[in-house]
Amino acid sequence: SSGINAEYGGVGRKREPKRKVYDYSRANWDDLNFDLGRIDWDQVVGSRDPHTAWHRFRYVFDNLCRIRIPVKNTKCQFQPPWFDSDCDKILRDKEKWRNRAKNSGSESDLAKF
Repeated sequence: SSGINAEYGGVGRKREPKRKVYDYSRANWDDLNFDLGRIDWDQVVGSRDPHTAWHRFRYVFDNLCRIRIPVKNTKCQFQPPWFDSDCDKILRDKEKWRNRAKNSGSESDLAKF
């Protein structure tokens, strides 16, 4: 025996916490636009320096977005938040036509790919 005691503590890849992202498809755009129109932007940003004005604008805008746009948890940490079912369908179609063009060698299949 070498006298070395080593234990495997189950060290694996660290899981990233789930991210919350806006679900723009369910946003209440009419109410958000109405709320944005009701704000006195001269009072919010006024004649302040651009750095301060930006932070004040962003604070007001983020608060309205939190109210009018629901959030969702991302399902997969390896997909960007904008990758939805429409993107997935387009990707599957592209792969279908790529495989078809590769296997057939046909010019028409190659053009569709």
